Amino acid sequence: MLGKNRIQNIPISNIPLTNINKSSISDKASYLIYFTTNATPSTNACQVDVTVMMDYTVLLKDCLKQKPVAQQQLYNHFAPSMLGVCYRYTKSLIDAEDVLQEGFIKVFVHLHNYKFTGELGAWIRRIMVTTALNYLKKINVTVRKWYLQKRHCTRYQTKIL
Repeated sequence: MLGKNRIQNIPISNIPLTNINKSSISDKASYLIYFTTNATPSTNACQVDVTVMMDYTVLLKDCLKQKPVAQQQLYNHFAPSMLGVCYRYTKSLIDAEDVLQEGFIKVFVHLHNYKFTGELGAWIRRIMVTTALNYLKKINVTVRKWYLQKRHCTRYQTKIL
């Protein structure tokens, strides 16, 4: 019987439980499986809660070695949630996808700066938010320039006529 909050490193394919969506989890990456058991004294039944968390250390080391498979796994793992973050700022799916792409380029370029102290998802989220804000600033400046040029051209055309 497993103890409370006991941590085991096992391959995801060896988990016989049916409540885990194994298709969304890759066998090539390393995962930490957290088993939590709660036995109820009245029924002697044991409820097992399973939490699957990706172990990022091996994956990040492979990404730092420029291995495309590891980079693809990292992207596939974080892209859906980070697209939501980007969309909250841009309010456009097309712009959010652009920001996501720029953000992941920054993630892979600056991955050597990650210190393994905080959560990797939070570090990536911070990069995505900063990228989204910079993208919005760039668009705002471009729109202002366009508006001023248009306004200047119409004033100029009115003075000639």
